[in-house]
Amino acid sequence: MKWSKGLSPLSSLPEGSSAQVVHLPYSDATLFGVLVQASTVEAVKEASKKAVAALQATSKGLKPEEFASAVAKAKFAAANAIESREGLANVLASKVCIFFSLINLDLNNLFAASFRFKFLNH
Repeated sequence: MKWSKGLSPLSSLPEGSSAQVVHLPYSDATLFGVLVQASTVEAVKEASKKAVAALQATSKGLKPEEFASAVAKAKFAAANAIESREGLANVLASKVCIFFSLINLDLNNLFAASFRFKFLNH
């Protein structure tokens, strides 16, 4: 069985070059881009042109099979995340933080209700 470079639009880059998607979310917007690396300037230029072409093709819309493939990859990545110690810690930590924030919210509401009851009845 031969190994393939992958099915991503960025997998067709020239040999010796690579591209990585950069994703930086902010509170109300997201900045994204492509980081292209290669051993020569010419290879960077060629890989950049192919990356831009892939981005432009994607901006015109996804084929249903491409969308289904992306959903399957995301589900696999989410399921596979808990297989490592770090991934499991990340998943559990987020649940613990949510749990304690809910407890804190309930205690704050209970304190406020108790405080109002004391003032209204005395």
